[in-house]
Amino acid sequence: MTAPALQLRNVSKHFGGLHALQGVDLDIAPGERRGILGPNGAGKTTLFHIISGMIPPSTGTVRIGGADVTSLPTHRRIALGMGRTFQITNLFGKLSVLQNLLIALIGLAPTKMAMTTTMSSYQADVRHADQLLEKWRMSGMRDRMVAELSYGQQRKLELLLAVSQKPTLLLLDEPTEGLSPDETLAAVRVIEELPQDIAILLIEHDMDVILKLCSTLTVMELGRVLTTGEKDAVRADPRVQKIYLGDAMDEESPI
Repeated sequence: MTAPALQLRNVSKHFGGLHALQGVDLDIAPGERRGILGPNGAGKTTLFHIISGMIPPSTGTVRIGGADVTSLPTHRRIALGMGRTFQITNLFGKLSVLQNLLIALIGLAPTKMAMTTTMSSYQADVRHADQLLEKWRMSGMRDRMVAELSYGQQRKLELLLAVSQKPTLLLLDEPTEGLSPDETLAAVRVIEELPQDIAILLIEHDMDVILKLCSTLTVMELGRVLTTGEKDAVRADPRVQKIYLGDAMDEESPI
């Protein structure tokens, strides 16, 4: 039996008297596209921080590909198949597109980057980077400084960096945040074209985007999982409608 790409059991997070997460269980199958919904304060970002190892849970376990990663740091989780993008781009603005990509690629190697190693030793990585840039139609910006790119181009590069590390689980935190309508459409196309064996967990404020990209949805409220299921069933759930619309439940629902 194939292990889930991600499994959470009884995950809670307390910040003093604030219960940001309470007893969260989650199972993401290999290749699944799952959207995470919920109002502000529902615990979505805290959930991502715990999965990626940025903060520890107060209780519970986190497994990636069957391996217990609850106590492992972020870089160990990446080595086990986790990738992540952030709500705000997390790139080296004063380095070129190629240099950012090389850092991601070399970071996976057992030897990694060493100050005493000449760049000629990384020619295979440079060729690999050039192949990826061509595949993602980004060759034209290869030598440009990241700070010179548009925000949409930076979001696309961040996604490429995450995918270049060959994840089996990819966490996308608001991938279209701050993008224009045209840039949003381009980002959606890029995500749709990702390999189907990558499980994707997506937080997204744009309902059109999340419904287009995800087959299943999990709705959170006040740190708990309210419901999980196929997107049409979740959209029709009166509890979900009430969270988003209060008493104004009608056909104009954003979900």
